[in-house]
Amino acid sequence: WFTARNRYHLVGDGYTPIPGDAFLLLYQDGEGVDTGHGHIGLVRSWDEETQSVGPTEGNASNGVRTRTRARSTLTAFGVIFP
Repeated sequence: WFTARNRYHLVGDGYTPIPGDAFLLLYQDGEGVDTGHGHIGLVRSWDEETQSVGPTEGNASNGVRTRTRARSTLTAFGVIFP
């Protein structure tokens, strides 16, 4: 959906996420190959200094959670509201 609308940004391409964007984590095996599994959540906030998102996530420890995720642990961002 994101790629078909040119709203998909790989981490590292210079895009700064904003509240309302989706973040995507794609899991890899021990050799760095995508497993076909992942996780998605919504960006609640962005901290430029620490390069981290404050996401809201469902299905995180069997509930909806807020936490901090470093940009380096994420795969991509999807812009929901252009």
